Amino acid sequence: MDDAVWGIEEALQAIDPVMTAVTTDDLDKASPCDGWTVGNVTTHLLNGLNERAAAAAGTGIATVDDAATLNDVPAAWRNTRERLLAALQAPGAMDREVRGPGGRTVPLRMLVKILPIEVMLHGWDIARGSGGSTDLDPQLAARLLETGRPLIAQFGRGTAFGPEQPAPADAPAADRLAAFYGRRLGG
Repeated sequence: MDDAVWGIEEALQAIDPVMTAVTTDDLDKASPCDGWTVGNVTTHLLNGLNERAAAAAGTGIATVDDAATLNDVPAAWRNTRERLLAALQAPGAMDREVRGPGGRTVPLRMLVKILPIEVMLHGWDIARGSGGSTDLDPQLAARLLETGRPLIAQFGRGTAFGPEQPAPADAPAADRLAAFYGRRLGG
């Protein structure tokens, strides 16, 4: 299995307990993302993963049906996760040229290197907003934090990430990862 796919699979597994626990009662709760509910972040995450699956498969962009997704988040999550992994593991998928940031054409392999960070952050957002545990896979979170520091140093935060927020040194690794990418841990 390609290393990039392995990292994505790890991140998907890390947030699986969060995603399979989301209920319709959680959807209108505020998430840590300003102005976004748990339902908004959930739909955003699933649409993003489906877009990457479509890119890997060489098909048109597939988005989730918001109503169906939000009626049964665990089922939508399982379907999306399986679709993404199958598409990324197909022969030649990681070398497929796709449109990347700024409209540039890049190998899919380059885009999916940051996908584990995105998966973990949005899983953290959903866990925090729904009242679940944010202590997601400590080893993976620590590794992603170390991966992310040089990426931010090289490419900056852009509009996707806020300024780093304070986090206690003894905070769970996923909380430190979230704070590094601009999530506030308090209140």
